[in-house]
Amino acid sequence: MKEMRDRIDLPEEVDKNGKVLLAWLDGLSDDLLSVLQRIKSNLPDDKTSFSCVPSLEKLLDECRVAKNIVYVGEGLHCLKRSCELSSEIIIQGVGAASKTLIENSEGGRLLFDVMNRGSSFSNMCLVGSKLKFVVVVRIGCCRMSNVTVQGSHDNVAILVQSGAEFYAESCTFTDCSVAVEAREGSKITLKGCVIQNNINGLVFQSSNVNLENCHFIDNTQSAVVQFGGSESVSESNGASGIMLESLQGVTAKGITFSGNKVNISRNIYNDPL
Repeated sequence: MKEMRDRIDLPEEVDKNGKVLLAWLDGLSDDLLSVLQRIKSNLPDDKTSFSCVPSLEKLLDECRVAKNIVYVGEGLHCLKRSCELSSEIIIQGVGAASKTLIENSEGGRLLFDVMNRGSSFSNMCLVGSKLKFVVVVRIGCCRMSNVTVQGSHDNVAILVQSGAEFYAESCTFTDCSVAVEAREGSKITLKGCVIQNNINGLVFQSSNVNLENCHFIDNTQSAVVQFGGSESVSESNGASGIMLESLQGVTAKGITFSGNKVNISRNIYNDPL
């Protein structure tokens, strides 16, 4: 299946005690064989531990110590509880991103809790309609590529805690109360991302923010919010006033706004959302 063949990238180096894992729900035998062959050809050596089971939750439970790579097949993968990522991990969809979904079916506080030096997600959709947060980045750097994060208008897609870093490229954040919230002292990089149909898009406080070729579309309150300070200033529909480059800690290039109630707001919140 060409779509799947094109989507399996060379994995990063796996620790000597790490594993390569595949969560495969269902599908044609030829598709599975094609995926397995590509994974095998990309393994560091023939002695790398490999597992293939239908339960993504079970596979993630095995990723507690060493650096692991988890491939995810197409379909809806339901987690019954929040998943704490305490060791470095690569989670990558091997089919169409729109058909590779991960969701917490029971609801609760969050989908993924990143508590390690480095985690990455690619080629999938993270669904958080029943959660308060979809991903919380507490420590280290979390990277996303070709990921859609879909929430509800009651939750935060990505929360980046102080001292942590979040990097997203070619991602979409939609239907959330806040798409990306960056706490004081965090670092955010968004490249080629779409932030659409949220209440607030990017919300940050005293953070290092790098935006490149991103599109803020139809956010119902503010596309970009910098909070903190004593003065409240808003720019409505880009008519005049604040420029992204004038916000402290922000570098921006190739940013577009369309259909947002307010494009840029500054100092309108006294506390983080």
